[in-house]
Amino acid sequence: MRNHIRLAIIPEMKKLNPALEETFHKNITHFAQLEDFLNDEVKKIGKEIFVHQGGLITASIKALKNLKPIIIYELLKTFGFNGTTVNDFISVMDKHAGRQFFSTTHQLILDREHIFIQTLTSTPKQEVKIGEEDCFIFFLGNTFKQTLLPEMPENLKTPPNKIYVDAAKLIYPLTLRTWQQGDVFIPFGMKALKKLSDFFIGEKLSMLEKEKVPVLLNGNAEIIWICGFRSDNRYKVSLRTGKIIMLEMSIE
Repeated sequence: MRNHIRLAIIPEMKKLNPALEETFHKNITHFAQLEDFLNDEVKKIGKEIFVHQGGLITASIKALKNLKPIIIYELLKTFGFNGTTVNDFISVMDKHAGRQFFSTTHQLILDREHIFIQTLTSTPKQEVKIGEEDCFIFFLGNTFKQTLLPEMPENLKTPPNKIYVDAAKLIYPLTLRTWQQGDVFIPFGMKALKKLSDFFIGEKLSMLEKEKVPVLLNGNAEIIWICGFRSDNRYKVSLRTGKIIMLEMSIE
């Protein structure tokens, strides 16, 4: 096709316009300058709306909605997203929190007021087992300490990073992992099961924040603790409790 255009069509067009070749070169130069200008403007806009936090990039949905679709496309193209994916994103960006979009290199997560972009990794979700004799456990950048208390604490109230558990109810090994769809627990002080996904909504956690919350499970697969947030009511300590395990979490 290219040879046909070069050998057959262009010579005929040059008969009508002898300056055709010069016009082409001028237009090519003009388009190249226009492309450079657009790229510079897109870079400026990207610096204004993208916030880099370590390996995570965030942007306000409100700011994105003020941009033309072509600018959004040019911004997201730098992360490998194609036109179809960008169009799908634009069509739902203000009404479908939780949606995820993928390029070959990046993941875009749509939250309530922001988008999150991060590099794709092949690292699977982790989990670690906790034995009865384990004192220190490391998981997702957190250090967990397990201690058998010699006596009942004077005050059973604890900060969010610490819980007391009825040792008689524990079935070892325990498991630390990230949350999964379908997870349920009975929040401390309540009687009914609650979906962990609903609990996270109540805590106003973003999609990425949810992925970083460790979940402690008993050997029977019941949740003991949403670490740093709420323990399960089934494992609470009372004045009649015999042995008590204290679990603490500290962020590295």
